[in-house]
Amino acid sequence: MRTLSILAIAITVAGCATHGGTRPFKLAAGPATAPAGEHGAPTTGPANPAYAEVAKVLKAGDLREEVYTITYGRNDVTVTAEMGDLPPLAWASQFQFFMCPCGRTNVVGQFTVLDFEAGDVLDELREGQMRIVSVGPAFVGERPRLTMVRFQGEGSAEALATTIKKCFQWVGEERMKPQKPAAVP
Repeated sequence: MRTLSILAIAITVAGCATHGGTRPFKLAAGPATAPAGEHGAPTTGPANPAYAEVAKVLKAGDLREEVYTITYGRNDVTVTAEMGDLPPLAWASQFQFFMCPCGRTNVVGQFTVLDFEAGDVLDELREGQMRIVSVGPAFVGERPRLTMVRFQGEGSAEALATTIKKCFQWVGEERMKPQKPAAVP
């Protein structure tokens, strides 16, 4: 009986990561989105100030069913798999922002990067306090090799978006730009 009581308490007090678990999704105070478009189509812009902050740091995204999604395709490399050349959006990086009932902003996302870019992206995500969910191949037999880095995080919208933006310095053409020398103390 004692075990059942403890289990019932654990289930009852479950909440977000700051509260210890999961709980049914509820919106933070006030509406988190603009009215839904026809048949679930994305709305024109975020009504939630947190999503506006994300858009300011990264770029405008699509708001659909309480989730603000930003997608980045790449055109700096051609990826070929068994099925032929893959369009950039078939292997895009994507980030979904949504509100926690506690008022924090959550993000789940994935970077799809060339295999030699993955280590630096992982380091930047960890530095920004993101939790790495998985790292693995994107396709079977693609050339060049792609790696998917999946992650999640919670905090302020600006901090989350800034961490993602910092990761892009290690991807594609940004990676090839000359680095500024570090200041000598």
